[in-house]
Amino acid sequence: MTYDNPTQFGGLVESAAMMAKLNVNLDTDIAINFDANQAKPVTFKTDKPSQMQGFSFGFTYALSDAEVLKLAAMELAPDYVTGFYALSEGTDERFRSFVTTRAYAPKPILTTQGGHQLEYVLAGAALSFNGTGSAEVVAVGDGGYNTDWNNFDVAGKIALVDADYYVTSNQVAKALEHGAVGVIGSVINRSGRYKPNIPGHLDIPVVSITQEEMAAIYAEFENNENLTISWSGTAHEHSPYVYSIAHWTDGSIETGQIKIKNKDLAQVEATYYTQGNARIKYSDTYTSLPSTGEFYSTGSPQMIATPQVRTEYFTASNVDKAKTQLPRITWTSLVMPSVNYNTDGGLFDGPREYTKNAQQVTNWDKAPMSATPLTNGSPRGYRDTNLLYIKNAPYGDANGHDGGSGYSLSSSVSFKLNGEQTHPTNGYIEMPDENAEIEYTINTYKRGVGNVHQAKELLAPEMYVTHTFTSSADSQGVQPILLPQIDIPLDLENTASANTPVRIKINGMIEGIGQVNLADVKVMYRYGRECLMYRYSSCRVDENQSYPFNTNKVLPEDISTVADVKKVNGDWYATIPNNAISGDFVHLRIIITDENNNNTDQSVLRAYLLD
Repeated sequence: MTYDNPTQFGGLVESAAMMAKLNVNLDTDIAINFDANQAKPVTFKTDKPSQMQGFSFGFTYALSDAEVLKLAAMELAPDYVTGFYALSEGTDERFRSFVTTRAYAPKPILTTQGGHQLEYVLAGAALSFNGTGSAEVVAVGDGGYNTDWNNFDVAGKIALVDADYYVTSNQVAKALEHGAVGVIGSVINRSGRYKPNIPGHLDIPVVSITQEEMAAIYAEFENNENLTISWSGTAHEHSPYVYSIAHWTDGSIETGQIKIKNKDLAQVEATYYTQGNARIKYSDTYTSLPSTGEFYSTGSPQMIATPQVRTEYFTASNVDKAKTQLPRITWTSLVMPSVNYNTDGGLFDGPREYTKNAQQVTNWDKAPMSATPLTNGSPRGYRDTNLLYIKNAPYGDANGHDGGSGYSLSSSVSFKLNGEQTHPTNGYIEMPDENAEIEYTINTYKRGVGNVHQAKELLAPEMYVTHTFTSSADSQGVQPILLPQIDIPLDLENTASANTPVRIKINGMIEGIGQVNLADVKVMYRYGRECLMYRYSSCRVDENQSYPFNTNKVLPEDISTVADVKKVNGDWYATIPNNAISGDFVHLRIIITDENNNNTDQSVLRAYLLD
């Protein structure tokens, strides 16, 4: 890793290098020197203009001629690392190098009125300049707690922050409060670049520049007190396409320009839903190659401005070659409501192997929250002899992406065996040989919704699901946990029009079987703004007022207005009249039973919003 300045303090890693000297005989003492100055650049050229946003790189090495046991090593580079270099001497057939990255439409160009193009770093968790525009700049000094922002006219302008120590959400919030359209920040006496982190979902672009770049702006100020800065391009969070690239080379490390053709990739048309209004979400990907296990494909998660529809390209496994000749590559996608998965959880898809030129469609975060299978292929329920194993998926979206929990999104499970409460021992439930009934209940809940929630999510503060199925010694393997498939015609904000009925399509599936025939479907609904069922989730009576909180509880039996349900050509449909006021939510309870009497009873508060 090479920093962007020669001092021991400040700055960011600017480039990374991977170097290998192969087929070296170590029978005697030998000095091996690696010099990154001798390394050659490695770049990717895609069919559409793109810019890497961080990368991962490493190697595997077979420890025997049979290549059964391999060593793997890798390193991650965040999005501010702009260059990747490699040096490779000799060859070794046991050695395989790889580099992975995510590439977006090139970031916007920022230009001063005098024609100077600014070199800048995107702030963490902050918006970027997007589209085409220009604005005057106003210098506000440190802009911190001791700054009186009333002394500066920043309305409709870009605030220049020369921070004493850090650029923080405090300065950015003040700029936004006073009407600024952007913030360009730098830190006094800091060598090299600087990447601030701006939490709080503030609706204003923020970038960071070096002190040298800030000095160039001030130099233009001396001759033009109405200096403007213009921007042109597509912010990464609005990029209409994303490349997820994995490239490997056997025997050495490849250098130079590596061409990536769309025709050799898999293509996924991805739609990202939101909750009531536009908001930022975050995405990340894991990659795996033989002998590596899963690893992050870059060193930074990336923002998505939702709602959005974009094309996502993935490096595919070449199934035209034998498995022994080519790595089998998999991708796992992760979409999160906030930048930290441990806080608010997220939705998963994968690991998934793509084939060359495959075309797929997916929807992320489409309502309602629902019980779902695990996208990694593991069964939710599995019986081995008399041991029943349950793998819990706290929740999922309507497209079947399974969700993981975090600090502000929790889940609890309970079990009954033939009507009696039971508990797993070492992860399994001991079953009798004869036919027995299992009740498996999941209660998933958020600590808060709306302005109480860090990501200000509005929907699904609590879900309560009970799966009921039977199992005997004759029913080994995957268990018949019935999972609902619910399709509500909603817009990309997960809303439906008040006083306009919607027709919900309902099916059921069982892992290992697929879609199954349903013998009975019941749908109940209720309107309101409640957010409490059995657990404690905070929500406000009025989102514009800090108090009071809505403490009214709605249990599954309270969701009691019966919807009209019909079976048409093997599919079930329920009509919800939506005869409530704009701003209300629709609570849903759906009970499905298949022809073998497997049953699922699912209740979701705030399943979708009415506008």
